[in-house]
Amino acid sequence: RGQVPDRMKKLRLNRLMRQQARISKEMNNKLSGKIIEVMVEDSSWGRTAADAPEIDGRVYLKSTPGEIVRARITGAKTYDLIGTCLPAGRSRFDVS
Repeated sequence: RGQVPDRMKKLRLNRLMRQQARISKEMNNKLSGKIIEVMVEDSSWGRTAADAPEIDGRVYLKSTPGEIVRARITGAKTYDLIGTCLPAGRSRFDVS
C-alpha cells in the first residue's frame, strides 16, 4: 500500500534520464572551442580536474598517458568531449 507501481517507476526513471542527457549535452556543447586542462589516462582519452573516474565523462584526444595537457574542445557528445592537444605551455599544475 502506498507504493508507486513498477511500471510508473520505470516511466519516471526514463523521463528523468532523457532530461539529464539533454542537460549534459547542452553543458558539453558550451565547452566547444574552450581550452581546458586534461590529465591523460590512456593514449586516446583523459579527464578534466572536475571529472571523477567511473562517474563522469571523458575527453577523447591523442597524447601520452600521465601528462597534463592543454586541449581545445572540438566536439561534444552527450557525456564526453572531443579535444585536440595544444602545443606545450605552462600548466596551472606546474610547480617549477
